[in-house]
Amino acid sequence: GSIIFNTFIFCQFFNEYTSRKLFNEWNCFDGVLQNTAFLLVSIVTVGCQIFLIEVGGEFVKTTPLTWDQWLVTVALGAIGLPVGVLMRFIPVTEDPESFFTSVVPKAASASINSDNELNSSVHSPTTVERTALLGGKTDRL
Repeated sequence: GSIIFNTFIFCQFFNEYTSRKLFNEWNCFDGVLQNTAFLLVSIVTVGCQIFLIEVGGEFVKTTPLTWDQWLVTVALGAIGLPVGVLMRFIPVTEDPESFFTSVVPKAASASINSDNELNSSVHSPTTVERTALLGGKTDRL
């Protein structure tokens, strides 16, 4: 179980790098050294994983791995790097008009007018609707 768990975590670890860049940008390491928060998350992730595998024991149901097992699991996880780069070369046609469309229920819709003020059309239930929701009882405030 520890080998599968470790491989899975390192797949996610390397996926963090390949998902840093969007669209056709294939160099996932570009600018990584300038992003201290990202580097800190990476260091903490690897540190926690080492701790969980090597010290977790019965609490997390892991057993320590040998150096060879560590190398194999990290290498299997690293397969995500070339796969992530190769995916950049698959042509995908996208309609930018559909990026931010969603269906918002009428009762909870809101918009911003030209003066940056919130226009809310939140539906307030009528007395009949409140009574029906309360199982025939009326609500008195």
